[in-house]
Amino acid sequence: MTQEGILHELTPRGISISKLVHSYANHQGSVYYGYFQQYEAGIKVKFYSEVSGSSENAPQEYQNWKKMQHPNVKRLHECFWAWSGTAWYLVFVMEWCQWDGLQDINQRRMERRSFTEPELWGVLRGLTDALATMQNQLFAHHNIKLENVYPSPTAPKIGDFSCAKHVNIRGFGSVSHSSAPSPFLSPELRQSTVNVFKADAYSLGVVLLSLAKLEVPLCFQQTQVSDIDVENSITGLFVSQHLKQVLRWMLMENIEARCDFKELHGWLQGA
Repeated sequence: MTQEGILHELTPRGISISKLVHSYANHQGSVYYGYFQQYEAGIKVKFYSEVSGSSENAPQEYQNWKKMQHPNVKRLHECFWAWSGTAWYLVFVMEWCQWDGLQDINQRRMERRSFTEPELWGVLRGLTDALATMQNQLFAHHNIKLENVYPSPTAPKIGDFSCAKHVNIRGFGSVSHSSAPSPFLSPELRQSTVNVFKADAYSLGVVLLSLAKLEVPLCFQQTQVSDIDVENSITGLFVSQHLKQVLRWMLMENIEARCDFKELHGWLQGA
């Protein structure tokens, strides 16, 4: 039974719920593990109210996600409105991925099982392919972090399009964030409006470095992150200089010197 009281809307569509995975704050919805037409699925339920503005971006999230079906994007099977009798919910039925990046590094740290360098290259190539495709469509993710990446080395995926936006031809835009910015935000996005693809490339760099270290480096939790901080985090990695150089390129403090996804994808194609 769902907390939202919409099971009667799910069953006729071949959706069954096995367990609650996550509850959003203030009764704004839930994420469940279950089945869709006998296949494992994640079922995300978001409360919607035009009056209160609750989850007002949910319909836009659906439109964004629908446009971005790619082998390295978490697949959206179905999306529909559900009425509980007192409230409307938007239901996303999606591909089930067992571990997000944060869960994966926590599990690997317990098992003392690091990512191999070929695995890290596989994650980088797959996610860059998806994000370069988005850049070609002038479409920015805006929320790349461990919790939104599923780093299976054979089929890495990116999910959560709740913050995604179309941007202008120059790739400029801004990202809303709290007074306590995420460690995955690039330095310039902690302050201003910038080239969002280069900012997102920085975020992917933090994700990749965190996977390599099996932890988020402490320097990214500071307000200012310098090239020296980044270099200190990269230097001790047991990976090739080749991979270290890519990380330095993605994590350049100077945004003009940093790659975007199209540049990175082109480089990886020739590497």
